[in-house]
Amino acid sequence: MFFSVVTPPVTPASINFNVRNTKPPAAIDPAIGNPTSPTNDKKSMLRPHALLIHLFMLDKRIIVLYNKLKEKKMSTSEENKELVETLKGPRYYQVSLWGYGGEVGYLSLNKEQYEYWETLQKDDNGEVVNYMLDPEDTETEIDPEMDFLADVVDPTYHHMWYDAENLVVHQNGVDYSHARITVEELANGEYGSSIVKTIVEGEDLTELVDKHELDVEMGVDETQEPQYVMQVYNSEKGTFFDGIIETVGSFDPKKLKFYTTEYWNGDDTVENIEYDGVDIDNNGGDTNGKGTSVYFWKNI
Repeated sequence: MFFSVVTPPVTPASINFNVRNTKPPAAIDPAIGNPTSPTNDKKSMLRPHALLIHLFMLDKRIIVLYNKLKEKKMSTSEENKELVETLKGPRYYQVSLWGYGGEVGYLSLNKEQYEYWETLQKDDNGEVVNYMLDPEDTETEIDPEMDFLADVVDPTYHHMWYDAENLVVHQNGVDYSHARITVEELANGEYGSSIVKTIVEGEDLTELVDKHELDVEMGVDETQEPQYVMQVYNSEKGTFFDGIIETVGSFDPKKLKFYTTEYWNGDDTVENIEYDGVDIDNNGGDTNGKGTSVYFWKNI
């Protein structure tokens, strides 16, 4: 028996390798499962290296903060807040002391001058005060030996009491027990800058000190008192201290420190203010005179 293998005929075929131009997928295609909600195909194109490039393009201050936070693994929330405030840049605050105080002078007299002027003072005719305020315009004829404001070289010229040759101590400022404090944030560090907001508004200075347990260094004027003393007191009301500070971060009242001096009359006058260990420059104040008085005493 013979078997023959029957092979089905093979039909020649050809494959078309011609490439047709096709459009890339649209940037916005219908989302799978919800044709009405588009999805962005470009998201799939983001690679890790592209993400790094994007991060490096962020604000430099954020990168600095990130590095500092990495270094301070155990940093507290307060430290983190301080870092953030540092990155914001400097801030400016105006510190003002106002209330009652004055300009005071203590003059040394000899015995004859003391008795002469004290007698005039007892007459209460205002002649002593007039002489101290304007020694060249007084109604009373002054004995040349008693005319202590006259210049030694040229007696026709008179010094004002705060420039007198026999002035021993000069006191000027707000009284600690009658002072109030105001702190205002400013737009910049220029004097007269616009106020951003008020931080402390006219608070009694002694109450502020007690509330924040602030350091007050109270000194005493140790100048030797003469035997016969004349005190001239110009009472004033207004702003005695006005200074601007630059801070990193917000104002902290606990960083304030006050310096006072007790003078011969027992008044404690605020002499200086520090913030965070740095002296605050006093730009000067604006006060109104409330009157002038003269007192006498002798030390035995």
